[in-house]
Formats: sequence, C-alpha cells, structure tokens
Amino acid sequence: MAIRVSEYCTVLAQCLSPDGAFLAVADADVVNVFKLESVLNKEKTAKTVRIRFETQVLSLTSTFSDFLIVGGVSKISAFRWDDIEKAEAEETFSFRLKDDVDVNSATFLNAEAHLILGGGDNRVHVVDLETRTLLRSLDGHENFVHAVDAKSAAGIIVSGSEDGTVRTWDVRRKSALNAVIKPGENSNLKQPKLGTWVGDVSLSHDGDWLVCGGGVKSALWHTKTMTMTRLLLEDNENDFGVHVCKIIDEDNEGRVVVAGATRKAFQVDLASGSLLSEVATSSSVTYSMAWTWKPVNVLALAGSSSKVDVCSPNFSYKCKVFDFYD
Repeated sequence: MAIRVSEYCTVLAQCLSPDGAFLAVADADVVNVFKLESVLNKEKTAKTVRIRFETQVLSLTSTFSDFLIVGGVSKISAFRWDDIEKAEAEETFSFRLKDDVDVNSATFLNAEAHLILGGGDNRVHVVDLETRTLLRSLDGHENFVHAVDAKSAAGIIVSGSEDGTVRTWDVRRKSALNAVIKPGENSNLKQPKLGTWVGDVSLSHDGDWLVCGGGVKSALWHTKTMTMTRLLLEDNENDFGVHVCKIIDEDNEGRVVVAGATRKAFQVDLASGSLLSEVATSSSVTYSMAWTWKPVNVLALAGSSSKVDVCSPNFSYKCKVFDFYD
C-alpha cells in the first residue's frame, strides 16, 4: 500500500521574504519556497524552490533584505532571496553551534545584524551574522527554549521556555537578565491539565508590551512593570495548548493572533482586547505563522498537516488553502 507523505507532514516553521514576494514553509528536512502572488492567484506553479536541509528544520527567519535563515539541529544556514527568486537554492554560508543543539526559534535584529536563537540546550544564543561568531549564550532557563523575539528599538530580547518562565534580556549589559515572569503562578492563567510551559512569546514594535501563551493561557503583559494586563481570550471556555501567540502591530493597527491545539486561530485587538475574528484552520494543531503588510496583507497559518491557510487581504478572511506538496 502506498504511503501518502502529506499525511505525516508537520509544518513547524514559516517565513516571508522582506518584500513579501515569497513564503518559505518547512516540514521535516525540506523547505519549500512558494511565490506568494501565484499562491494568491491560485496558480498550480506557485512553488519555486525546494531546499533539502541536513537536519530537521526547526526554525526559519529572514534578515532585513538579503537572506533566508534556516535553523536545524546545531546547523544554521543562509540562502539568498535573490537566488531563490532565480529558482536557485545554493547555500550561501552556514555555521554551527556546539553539540547537538536544536535551534527551536530564531529572529533577527537588523540594526545590530544579530541573530537571536532559542536553543534546546536551555539557552538563548546571540550570533553576529556578519562574522558568523557566537557573541553570547544567555543562561537561566532550566529547560529548552521554545520561542524568542527581539526588538532593536527597545534593546530587549524575550524568551519563553518549557520551564514555565518568560525571561527578558538586555545584551548591552554584562548581566543580561532583566526580569523573569512565571505565568503559571497566576491563577487566572492556569490550565491544570496542560502544565505551565510557554510555547510562544512576542513583543510589540516599541517593546512596551509582551504576549505569551503555552500550557498557560495567552495573556498581555507590560514589560516595564512585568505585570499582566489581561487575558487575551477571556470568553473562551475551552483550554488548549498555545503554540502561536504573536503581535501584529504596524501601520497604526495592532492585533494578536492566538492559535495552537484547536481548529481555530483567534485574532484579538491589541488596544481594546476585543475579539476581532475566529478563523477555522485546516490543521488540528497550529504550530507556525507568518505575516506581512506589504505589498498586500497576508497571514499564513500551518501545523499538523500539509495544508497552509492563507488570509488575505483581510487578516480575518481565509481566502486560500494550499498544500506543502503542491
């Protein structure tokens, strides 16, 4: 009996190119890059490049203009977006962390040209991308790091871990740790059957606000005081593990997308806390999200299936579903 590979697909990571022209989607050791215009126009020839990676792909991010960054087990590789546009997939450069460290999450600080990595070794790693050298490894988490985010303007890095803590860091200081919060200690956030792990973290563009969720319910926090402001889904009666909890706040609009082990992606207004929409998802569990404002509003959601849900031009409207193996 033939095995359908698509039935075993799990999309852990996605990334959009800086100009919004391409969407990179990862399953196992493969990164497929799709031309977004073709996806939105429902063309069958949307896929432009397939990258076969050395290990399982755990994270994707992009520099401000030049590179798609692929994170796996210890290895991090860079591919030029210009080459991808030409349907080429040659690795431009790569480097490795010591030991077999899962690079679970990655984000890029453009002003500093620093790559921030969340590791399976319980650390947050700061890498100078121009020299490909490890600048610092931030210790403090007692279990592996699920997610990282960072903002140059605020000088802040935030990390969320399986240990149930969210930590903020300032690498400009010798003692980088700023603060530690334990969402699971807040009785309003507890989901007793799910634990206290933190699956995702995200900062507002000015660094003043933080959202996080996981085994704990998703919530909004003020980074200056590290106090919880409110639950993000106050009227939701069903507990679920949160794997996506991200702020979208550009062009004077702010919203938070919350998704995970439920067949819905919730969108909440950042300022008022009101529920903006519930988008049905093709996957029973959503693990990854990518979004852009330009050249057109696009939000992509994917997880425990080969299907990728695309919302455009309204983030609240699912206009297209395509398959990783198309």
